[in-house]
Amino acid sequence: MSKSYNHYAMDLLSVFKADNQRMFGTQILPGALAFWPFAFMILDAHKIDIDLSREWESIMLILIYLFLSAGVGILIEDIGSLFEVQLESIYFKIKTMQHKPPKHAPDPFMSVEAILNLIRHLLALPIIIIPHYRVRDWLLGNYIEERQTDKKASEIHTAFYKTWDAYLTGRNTQNVTDSMILKYYKDVLVRFKFELNTSAALIAMLLGHFILTTRSFGIKNIWHSINLHDSVLYILLIVFIVSLLIMEAFKGIELLDSLRRKITQISIEF
Repeated sequence: MSKSYNHYAMDLLSVFKADNQRMFGTQILPGALAFWPFAFMILDAHKIDIDLSREWESIMLILIYLFLSAGVGILIEDIGSLFEVQLESIYFKIKTMQHKPPKHAPDPFMSVEAILNLIRHLLALPIIIIPHYRVRDWLLGNYIEERQTDKKASEIHTAFYKTWDAYLTGRNTQNVTDSMILKYYKDVLVRFKFELNTSAALIAMLLGHFILTTRSFGIKNIWHSINLHDSVLYILLIVFIVSLLIMEAFKGIELLDSLRRKITQISIEF
């Protein structure tokens, strides 16, 4: 009995394995965020009322929702990959630009630089869309540790994906399979994908919420039916959260590239 119980317990605990955590954090959760306004519209169109007192019916609907969210999450992951490519192209360009370091180390809390960092984080999404690299350098440049002004962006691009290719093809990487650096790299990569995918999911959710609102009140009556103050605050909150996630994802580009180079270098030395 004890063996069967332990086996059953291990099966339950397997849900919390790293691969399952990655799927939940990078697909199911973002998919659920993006899908809920559309799920509400589907239920409303079919006149389906969720009665929480009927447990089995609620459980079935939740399971169906999670299953569909996983499918939506795969599409969201593709959109997150598009975000990744765009951020990387910005990173390649900024990395080749001249950057003036601060004359003195600012106080991390009580300084003008701290206030500017807060503004950068809160407004990253609208500012990063501006196609001017001096503005983007002001926004993101402080998070690039090493500049390479003697190279072109295309050369940085080639070196970046050459390292990616060496890592993905797995040449000699079996020597670092159990190393701490590889485990750390996987943790950072999951966080990086979570930030990109959740950004895409929140934008999709905001779009779905807009469609849901216009469907409920009509385009002509929408301005008279909604609370403009609350709606603006809601949109700003979503934009701020997406800005924070995009900023954090941008920070991860150089870190992940550095870790990939170290992993491939360790493999060669082995």
